[in-house]
Amino acid sequence: MFLAPNTPLDWLEGKWANQSILKTVPRPLVDLSDKEKSAKSLRKRGNKSRIRQLKKKGDLQFTELEDTKEFEEIFDTIEDFSRLRLSAIHNVQPETDMRRKQLHLDLMKETDIVRPSLLKVDDDIASAQVCFKNCDEMLLSITSMSPFFAKQSPSKIHLLMLGNALTKTQYKNFDLSPGNGYKQRFATKTEESHALTVFFNKAEFTRYKAKRRAITLVRKSLERIKIEKNIAFKLADKICHKLKRLKLHTIPATVLKYLKHSVYEHRECRIYSISVDEIKSLNQPNTMNRNSISDLLKYQPVEAWQDTTSQFHEKVLGNFEKGIHSYSCSNEDTLLHYGWLLERQNVSHVFEVDQKFDLLPNSAVLFDYYTHPEARGKGLYQKSILQGLHDAQTIPGTQRVYIGVLADNKPSRHVIEKLGFNYQGSLFKETLFGRSKKWQRWNKESQIEEKELVLKASYST
Repeated sequence: MFLAPNTPLDWLEGKWANQSILKTVPRPLVDLSDKEKSAKSLRKRGNKSRIRQLKKKGDLQFTELEDTKEFEEIFDTIEDFSRLRLSAIHNVQPETDMRRKQLHLDLMKETDIVRPSLLKVDDDIASAQVCFKNCDEMLLSITSMSPFFAKQSPSKIHLLMLGNALTKTQYKNFDLSPGNGYKQRFATKTEESHALTVFFNKAEFTRYKAKRRAITLVRKSLERIKIEKNIAFKLADKICHKLKRLKLHTIPATVLKYLKHSVYEHRECRIYSISVDEIKSLNQPNTMNRNSISDLLKYQPVEAWQDTTSQFHEKVLGNFEKGIHSYSCSNEDTLLHYGWLLERQNVSHVFEVDQKFDLLPNSAVLFDYYTHPEARGKGLYQKSILQGLHDAQTIPGTQRVYIGVLADNKPSRHVIEKLGFNYQGSLFKETLFGRSKKWQRWNKESQIEEKELVLKASYST
C-alpha cells in the first residue's frame, strides 16, 4: 500500500503528473533506543488501573508465539475480532480470504519474519498483535482486540508491553504503520510515507477525480449542516438496505399500513418471568453456541425492517462490551438464529412500546430473539431459550428470569407459555392521530409497580 522509504518521486512531475495520485501519510515510529518510554507509560495511573482490572478477571499474561501450530489455532479468532470491529465502527465488510491465513502460517513456518504476540486473561485472548521484521525495524501489521475485555483497553496495554519487550532487542524502531489517530499518541517520532496510485487509462483517472470531487462536496455540505460523516453513511446504508428489499407489489399494502398506524395503533407487550427453582426441571439441550462472533459475523438482513449488517454488528459489539451473552447457530454462510441473555438488570427498556419498568432484584433478562425464515419451525427458539435459562440459573444470586413478547406474536407466546413462564403483566402504547398514551398493568403477584404515562409522540420510520 505504501512506497518504500526513499523511493524516487521526481518522475511524477513529468507526463505521469496527470495520471497519478500521490498521497503523503504520516509514519509514526517508536524509537526503541528510549528504553524507558513504554515502561513509564505502563506505570501511569490510568494504565495501572486497566492492568488491575484485567488481573481481577484472571491471570494476565503477555506472550510471544513461537509455535506455528499455536498461531494457526488462534488466527481465526483474532480475525473475527478485527472483522467485527471493522463492520461495527467503520461499516466495512472485508471478505474472508483463507489464503491470507495460509500466507501468514507459511511465512512463520519457513522464515523468521512473522512475530505474533498475545495478551491473555487465563486462556482467553484479550488482544493480539502480529508484527513483521523489516530489516532493523519491527512493523505492526495486524491488531485485534476482544470485545469481551474492551472496557479495559487491552490493545493499548498490549502495545505498551510489546514496545517495552522490543527495547530489549536489537531493533532500532517500532513502526506502528502509516496512519493517524491512536498511533500518534504512542509514537516518539514521525516520518513521511507515500501512497501512490497510477492510472494507465486517462478516462479512469478522470472518473476517479470526479468521484473524489463529489465526495469532497458532500463531506463539506455535511459539515456545514453539522452532520457527522459516520451518521450520514449509516443513514444512506439503511435507505439502500430498505430499497433493495422493496417489492413493487407490496408498496400499496406497506403505504396503507403506515397510514393506518399514523391514524390509530394499539400495541401490547406481555412480560413473563420464571423462577430459578422452576428452571431446574426443564430440559437442557445445549445446542446453541454461546458468545460466538463467528456465527454473528454471518448475519445478513433478509427482511426490510431488520438492521443493516453494520448496525447489527454495532449492537453486537456494544452488547459484548456490556457483558451480555449471545446464543446462536449458523450453517456454512448464514446466521440462522440468535438471542441474548443479560445477567443482571434493574430497569428494562421495552423499545416496542417505548417504556421502562423496574425489575425485581437479582433478575436476568432474555431478549431480542430472531430466527432466519429458512430455519423456522425447527425448534431453535425454544432450544435457545432453554439454554439461556439454564445459564441464568447458574449466575450467583439470580432469582428470576424475565422475557417479553408482543401480544400478537402468537408462535413466540406459545413457546414461552409452554416452557412454564408465568404472565406478570403488560405494557401498552396506544396512538391516535400522532398522540400517544402509554400505561402498564401488572398482576399483584408480580410485585412490579404500575405506571401510567401520557406523552406526545411523533412517528418516524
